[in-house]
Formats: sequence, structure tokens, C-alpha cells
Amino acid sequence: MTDRHDDSPAIGIPPGRATWGASVVILAFLCLVLGQVVGTTMFDALGVDDDWGIVGASLGFFAVFGLVAALLRRDGPPAAEALGLQATWSSGLRHAVLYFLPHLVIYFGAALIAGFILAALGAEEPRQAALDHYLGSRSNLPLQAAILVVAVILAPIAEELLFRGLFFGFLRKHCSFWRAAVLQGFLFGLLHVEGWSGLVFILPLGAMGVFLAWLRVRSGSIHAAMLVHSMHNALILVLAPMIREASKVGP
Repeated sequence: MTDRHDDSPAIGIPPGRATWGASVVILAFLCLVLGQVVGTTMFDALGVDDDWGIVGASLGFFAVFGLVAALLRRDGPPAAEALGLQATWSSGLRHAVLYFLPHLVIYFGAALIAGFILAALGAEEPRQAALDHYLGSRSNLPLQAAILVVAVILAPIAEELLFRGLFFGFLRKHCSFWRAAVLQGFLFGLLHVEGWSGLVFILPLGAMGVFLAWLRVRSGSIHAAMLVHSMHNALILVLAPMIREASKVGP
């Protein structure tokens, strides 16, 4: 008996059926948002420098980790399979290396289109707080190291578990692969933009989310998506000085 929604990429292991419902997905997003608010508020109350705010916000990632751990304890191997955690990291690394370049072509191509749209609208380049914090930390090695850990390790793992794990897995129970991929990709992009002018960058960020969902299914696990996401963030931090300078260049 075939699944009426089975239009996943032909090669690779399709994700197992999610063992969770909408309430778990909503709770996961609340854990992320409330954890970030509590973390930054706590740092503010302690009088910690504002540049450490991004580190305080990582409390939201740990909240997501805690929720996923509770789900795995409750549902066991079926939940692990549905989240894409059953395969090995070595397999994920192999797929990440193979598909990182195609990811970059798609992402930067979409970013270029978004930049053209922004220029045509005459809107200002949106500020990117994460890059501002990172560039401002270059004289503060502990802060720079903390931001690297958050951006390259914690954020990719937590966001993949949330978007390509919990949310995408839930959507796949109710709609086709491409509809689920686009919906979670759109929300992934929406939650990363800053300011009204930044809405145009839902295009590259959403494209990234869709590609990572495709990779999640193509590779048979979520590890490849986590690793590509981590490599992406690391590259953006390496390119951060050039990105900031480019944003200062006028027409």
C-alpha cells in the first residue's frame, strides 16, 4: 500500500512517519522563542555587555534540545527515525561534502536576486545583528569563541531538529514533500529576517530551508542538513568583513 503523499526525491530513505502532533511542534517553537527571550533578559539583568546577547539567546536552542530528548524518551526508535537521527554521522558528512557546493549556488543565487529587488525598491540594506556582534567581538576572544560555538554548532543542530525534524516531519504527515518543504522553508526564512527591508531575504533563506529539507530526504538522515547548515554559518562568519563592507557600498 503506497502513501498518497510519497513524492519525495527518488533516491534516499523517505522520512519515517512523525510520532508527534501539532502540539509538539507549537511547543518546540515556543521553547525556542521563550528561551531566547529569557536568555537575553537574564544577561541584561546581570549587566552583561549587549554583544553577549546572542550567546544568552542560545538558551532557546537548549530548550529545543530538551524537548527533543523528552520526545525520544517517550517514543523511542520510531521518533528517532522520523527525525532522521537513525543514520551515522559519517554518512551525513559524505552527503554534506557532496552537496555543499550546490547549496551555495542556490543560496547565493537567490541572495543576488534578493539584492536586485532591494536595489530596485530603493530600500536600505537591512542590518544583520549576528554579523554586527561577531565583527564587534574581534578584539574580545572569549566572546568571539562563544559566538562561533553558537553559530556553527548550537544553532545548526537546534534549527535542523526544529525545522527539518519536528516541523517538516509533522507536515509530511499531512501534505506532499514539496508543499511541506516550501512551508517550512518559508517559516525558516521568515524567522531569520530583520526589519521590513529584510523580508526580501526570505528568498535565499527560504531556498536554503527547502534545499536542506530535500537533503534531509535525499541523504536519509538529518545529519547532512545539520553539517551543511554548520558549514554555511562558518562560511558566512569568514566572509563577514566582506559582507559588511559590501553593504556600505552605495549605488
